[in-house]
Amino acid sequence: MSREGAFVRRPPPRPRLRGGGTALRSPRMGRRPTDARNRLAAAAADLLRRRGYQATGVKEIAARARVPMGSLYFHFPGGKQELVLSAVTESGSAVDAALDQAISLGAGTRHAIALFVEQLATTLETSGFEAGCPLATTALELGAGDDVLASALDSWFGSWTARLAEALEAEGHTDARVLATAVVAAIEGGLVLARVARDLAPLRDVATTIDRLLAGRTEGGTGAPSTRAPARTAGRTAPTRTGDHPLRRAQG
Repeated sequence: MSREGAFVRRPPPRPRLRGGGTALRSPRMGRRPTDARNRLAAAAADLLRRRGYQATGVKEIAARARVPMGSLYFHFPGGKQELVLSAVTESGSAVDAALDQAISLGAGTRHAIALFVEQLATTLETSGFEAGCPLATTALELGAGDDVLASALDSWFGSWTARLAEALEAEGHTDARVLATAVVAAIEGGLVLARVARDLAPLRDVATTIDRLLAGRTEGGTGAPSTRAPARTAGRTAPTRTGDHPLRRAQG
């Protein structure tokens, strides 16, 4: 990178719960998460992306995870807030891994973004346009006093932005941070529009616009869409090697 220490990504800080304390697992559980804890976090993430924060209750999460309510509070003594924070961490980590996977292919950031958006489109479509971004759905429902969740969400959005900024700066973009912020915001907005329209067109329009923007800002770029974008057939995403994609794993 051209500027020392420019886009250093650090794990989001462990959030503090209301009334003090941090979102730590019970000391009795040791250092290794249990299967029940993982199922609860995955169930919470799935319900958040489908129904939002306010409409998701702890009883529904426990039922979806097939875990007794007593076990839920054993693993998450902070209740819904701690459980949602765990779901946000799981989902944020999954997106981080998905971005890393796409960028590590070495075909360029434009191609990586195209692959990433197509994965999101596939997930949204196969869920019947129910499964949006759990972080975005949670963020849209935050109240003025939800500082703990707001801080956690801000940290993850910042992590994704920093990852893209690193890749963009490596390709010579001098305004990498600004571009990365615009990309993250556009993709999140495209997901919302596609979800309410029950149509992938808004999300794919966003992907095309991002591609043209990045092509036009690269030295010698023509502004033409990337020829490496994932193939599509009959309006659906063509099969790609994403069987173990982090976003799929996060959905359980």
